[in-house]
Amino acid sequence: MHDFSKYSPVEFWAGVKYWDGGKHSPIVNEKEHTGYSLGWLHHKGRNRHHWDFWTDTWDGQIVPLEMPKKYVKEMACDRVGACKIYQGKNYTDSSPLNYHINSAESKIMNPKTAALLNKYLTWIKDYGLEEGLKKIKAD
Repeated sequence: MHDFSKYSPVEFWAGVKYWDGGKHSPIVNEKEHTGYSLGWLHHKGRNRHHWDFWTDTWDGQIVPLEMPKKYVKEMACDRVGACKIYQGKNYTDSSPLNYHINSAESKIMNPKTAALLNKYLTWIKDYGLEEGLKKIKAD
């Protein structure tokens, strides 16, 4: 059921319209074209493995909540898949960690969630994908 919402009309047709052959995410392309992405807003609001699903507002501030471990595990796998798609032959087992470290979202998400994701992606970098995933599953 991972990412099943991608088959909803708002996500599916945005993906079709803004697909560029895999150089960039259709979400990024839609945001560049319109200034926002209805597909992404729909997607992140329905898929618990996205850190921004776990945000709330309090006293005028956006508050990032700590994610349950099972969704952080799923997010780690999602990052691997996305890096493999968008980096193609340039993908290495360091790619998901590098993306995480260099993304602005790693500074916005809940610190405990960011640290756990960092740990999982470091395992993939240090032990390779197969062994890293085994360690993540066992954690």
